Amino acid sequence: MYILFYITRFIPYFGGQINHVLMLVRKLIKRGDKVMVFSQWKGKAPRMSYLPDGLKVIRGELLPWIRSPHLPLREIGKLTQLFLDYHMLLKYSRRSDLLHIHGPGPEALLPCLPLGDYIPISAWRYIKKRVPIPVIYTFHGYPSSHILFRQRLLQILKFADCLIAINQATYLYAMRMATEIGSRAEVAMIPNAVDTELFDPDKFPEANFEGDILKILCPARVSYIKGQHILLRALNELVNDKGLDIRCTFLGEVYSPELYYFRSLQALVDEYELRKQVNFVKGVPHEKMPYYYASHHLVVLPSLEEGFPITVFEAMAMRKPVVCSRLPVFREFFKEGKHCFMFSVGDPRELAERLEYIYYHPDRAETIAQAAMEYVRRRFSTSKIIPKIIDLYFKVVSRI
Repeated sequence: MYILFYITRFIPYFGGQINHVLMLVRKLIKRGDKVMVFSQWKGKAPRMSYLPDGLKVIRGELLPWIRSPHLPLREIGKLTQLFLDYHMLLKYSRRSDLLHIHGPGPEALLPCLPLGDYIPISAWRYIKKRVPIPVIYTFHGYPSSHILFRQRLLQILKFADCLIAINQATYLYAMRMATEIGSRAEVAMIPNAVDTELFDPDKFPEANFEGDILKILCPARVSYIKGQHILLRALNELVNDKGLDIRCTFLGEVYSPELYYFRSLQALVDEYELRKQVNFVKGVPHEKMPYYYASHHLVVLPSLEEGFPITVFEAMAMRKPVVCSRLPVFREFFKEGKHCFMFSVGDPRELAERLEYIYYHPDRAETIAQAAMEYVRRRFSTSKIIPKIIDLYFKVVSRI
């Protein structure tokens, strides 16, 4: 089978959605399938390249107008860029047996407005009319009050042959909507998978809780919705008010829409005098992530919104205690006190309480980490999830 993947950002960029697609296509290549990935954000990478495992990656040609400081010229550049990307996708769709689109949730699209750096749904619908190719759309989002959420899900159900929801809430919402509009699209609930062969704690030396230094890892792209500022405020209370010895690594990319937020985080670090305690790291490839999990004591994700937090699952697979905000998606997959520690969304004081508890009770944290590791490896490993996606491929292709 020849499968064409579309994702807004791909290598050389990094992120949870990118890592999921990379893991999936590598498994397909091992099966003997032909796979190609089309990505819009080119960066400094060549327009076309082959990864070591033979994966062909096509990247949209970046027009210089898009970098213009003048808004009208920049938006004209974006429109032209989308037009060129659309024609490239149309060309490669004609050669493929299946098109698998990985689309972000509305919370990731909002910083890209007014015109956006993504292929609009209307273009996908037109490609579908021009090329009779089966289309599967994986929606990497969670039901929210965003005005774009219902609108985007509605548009997807009108053109896609199958919608993959990565969490139960989106699945139920999409099922109700599909019934309302009489959509013929199949709706499936398949969570993202964790590469348990890569994220294996027995393969990497783990950090020991010695010298009363607690090492925290926050693996997420720098973005307001990821809540890094909440963790910094909690660290201020623990380090400056209570005198705990803590080191924190923020591991994630900084994209241009969030540059001002990143600068605000740096300002908070200076204001709280945490330069010795806080470190920002970016540009870490997926295969290097286990080293960072292993070299820290626990993982914190203080997000304000999440669709499917793959880094939390990876951390659990690496037998690391996790502290996360009490979002619906976390409560859907995990039991508080059994698989992880939770705190109220946006509350740095309660987060500080959880971190202080772990600081003084490492044995309890290790017990929870062990239970979480067994749970994740049993339910979300690639051996459990990838076959479901492949079965869906054949099912959708056979219907067309």
